[in-house]
Amino acid sequence: MLSELSISQFALVEELNLEFSPGLTVITGETGAGKSIMLDALSLALGARSDAGYVRHGAKRADISACFDIRENRAAIDWLTAHELMDEDHCILRRVVAADGRSKAFLNGRPVAASQLKQLAPLLAEIHSQHGHQALLNTAHQLDLIDNIGQLNTLRSSVASYAYQWRNYRKELKLLTANPEEGVARKQLLQYQVSELDALELTEGEIETLEEQQQVLSHAQALISAGEEASSLIDDDDGIRTQLQGAINALTNMPVISSSAETAIELLNTALIHADEATSELRQHLSGVEHNPEALNTVTQRLEAIYAVARKHKVMPEALPSLHLALSDELLALSGIDAQVETLRSAMTEVEDHYYQAAAKLAKARVKAGQTLSSSVNKLFGELAMDGAKLKVEWQTANSSDLSPTGTESVNFMVQTNIGQPFGPLNKVASGGELSRIALAISVVTASVATVPTLLFDEVDVGVGGTTASKIGQLMRKLGVKLQVLSVTHQPQVAAQSHNHWHVSKTTKKGNTHSTLHYLSSDERTEELARMLGGSEVKEQTRANARALLEEVDELTALMH
Repeated sequence: MLSELSISQFALVEELNLEFSPGLTVITGETGAGKSIMLDALSLALGARSDAGYVRHGAKRADISACFDIRENRAAIDWLTAHELMDEDHCILRRVVAADGRSKAFLNGRPVAASQLKQLAPLLAEIHSQHGHQALLNTAHQLDLIDNIGQLNTLRSSVASYAYQWRNYRKELKLLTANPEEGVARKQLLQYQVSELDALELTEGEIETLEEQQQVLSHAQALISAGEEASSLIDDDDGIRTQLQGAINALTNMPVISSSAETAIELLNTALIHADEATSELRQHLSGVEHNPEALNTVTQRLEAIYAVARKHKVMPEALPSLHLALSDELLALSGIDAQVETLRSAMTEVEDHYYQAAAKLAKARVKAGQTLSSSVNKLFGELAMDGAKLKVEWQTANSSDLSPTGTESVNFMVQTNIGQPFGPLNKVASGGELSRIALAISVVTASVATVPTLLFDEVDVGVGGTTASKIGQLMRKLGVKLQVLSVTHQPQVAAQSHNHWHVSKTTKKGNTHSTLHYLSSDERTEELARMLGGSEVKEQTRANARALLEEVDELTALMH
């Protein structure tokens, strides 16, 4: 239930804080006073599209906060909990609109996207607009009404899910089977390329090893000569090793060996060890180098073959192994395309079967919901001064190869406005006034099965009066017994049925226009009803009529109890 609404710098409102109660609450006032401003502000808090025109002239921003009591609203609690936005027993929706039209949204004090407010909104409140009769001409809207009456949204979501899944499979299938000639050509090219790379049998690190071998084999003679010369300089009779040993012997045989001499002996011994190690490494070097023109030719040919394949594929030689793997994977994928196509077709058939099973259940439930809607609306027609009118819901099977997310049928509301006249589409048979009353009857019926705790009617009683207006008021008051109902109205007969009455007035101060709302006391309410009955000049007779109207409501209420 809506418990509080705070409006700041919005349209003609400078600052307004409202508290709401259960039952039927009406908002009245003269034309142009701003009766719909409250509903516009609430719509914005519920995620409606923002606009710079909402910001009061001269203000930097408009700020709207709506507080809902959700203690008994299980659906809203579950949604908030799932989105980690739950906060005690109340849900506060806030919207801030800057003068440039940009907006920010908050839910229980936390920044959210406006789309999240819009997702939550249907669980908190339902708004019936004065232009609802125009939407009623749209067959898609008619289908939504049927599904709401029958509470079929879960079944409809299941049908939509199968339809979207089927469409995704179809899209994948189209991509796989598009340009089959190109697919065959690509497969043939890949087979040739992979076969060539298979034959090359290039291993990881092979190129680096071959290039090193080529360097050694091509300079074998120079490497051998240099190694032998270095070895003889170290190990010959007059070589470095002999000279180092002689120096060590000379120092060791001195009669007195100083600390410096000892250090010198240690260094010479170290040098001798290094010389021995160098001799060993040179022997190993010489054993690994061979002057072998045949081996050099083999290595060079292998490298040239690798380089040639790399040039053909326009990659570095080192990239050939990864290219080989990528081309093999692509060939494998193309080779399995027939299996993929068959798998997709099988999946499409399975999903299509599920779709038609769910769609058949939905169609059957819709027929029943349509009968409920037409029966309930037809009962209300007499109370709305449309005694000869009847509503009939007609169904047509959709003729399409595509699977529609909304099901296998379309709907059309047909109406008979006078006894003996044929049924016809709403837009061809019903007048503007009749269409408004049909829309109102449907709004009352859909509201009677509403799961949301708050219903808002924005001048849905426009174009009616007298007994019809009284009946509309009685219907709204009846709805207000189990739901919170807010109604903007011009009709005194509707206003008289309310449990709570707010009045909107417009004043001008210091060259600025302001709209304000005031909760009416019992006497003030009588005065407002008198104004609504008699116009701007309230006379004693209209006051008496207003009191009589209120007494009649009290009597009817007493009889109902």
